[in-house]
Amino acid sequence: MRVESSFVILKGEPYNEGRMKLFCVLLGCLLSVQGWAGDLTWERTVIEVTPEKGQKKVEGEFPFTNTSSGPVEIRDVQTSCGCTTAELPKKVYQAGERGTLKAVFTPGGRRGEQKKTIVVRTGAAKPDVLLLRVEIPETFTLDRPFLDWKVNAPNTPQVIEVAMTEPAAKLKSVKSLNKGFEAVLETVEAGKRYRITVKPNSTSGIVRGKVALEVDEPGKRVVYVPVEVKE
Repeated sequence: MRVESSFVILKGEPYNEGRMKLFCVLLGCLLSVQGWAGDLTWERTVIEVTPEKGQKKVEGEFPFTNTSSGPVEIRDVQTSCGCTTAELPKKVYQAGERGTLKAVFTPGGRRGEQKKTIVVRTGAAKPDVLLLRVEIPETFTLDRPFLDWKVNAPNTPQVIEVAMTEPAAKLKSVKSLNKGFEAVLETVEAGKRYRITVKPNSTSGIVRGKVALEVDEPGKRVVYVPVEVKE
């Protein structure tokens, strides 16, 4: 917050001690308010973490310093989703004082790259945005992320090869969510390799759908593979 003021002393006006004291008090208040709008300097604004297998919580620390000439109040901290929380020991930091914001992310059943933002608001014009990037290893791999066919082309079946990378995980079932496609699951090697065969019932027009893969990791999770007949 920027505070601007101007004081005019009229030529020839006699000195007034009471008025001068009031001026000093007002000036002190203005400087105090202006100090609360200072900046925080962050040691880092991005943290990248790869959690250990089975890790239930991922933590990242963002150290900062109040580099302004007065106290700074952290008025609000917001995270991008309920799976991430932000912890601060206090809200007000004096000039030159250091602090640390701790971000805690709960993966749950999430996999792959997770980007979680933390928005920190003080009296500054723009908020500070922090990023916690977490790479959670997948329990399986697909050799093809999607399938497509051309309109009026043969509706030849296509295959997705699935390889499990986690011994405790397995592919339990597959299901087409659109009646325009058929999906069949075949076990090549139990708990290790599977094959999914997908075929459109017709390619006479544009059709879009998804094939749902139910994965037991343990703990059930559904992954979707896009399928499409397109121009």
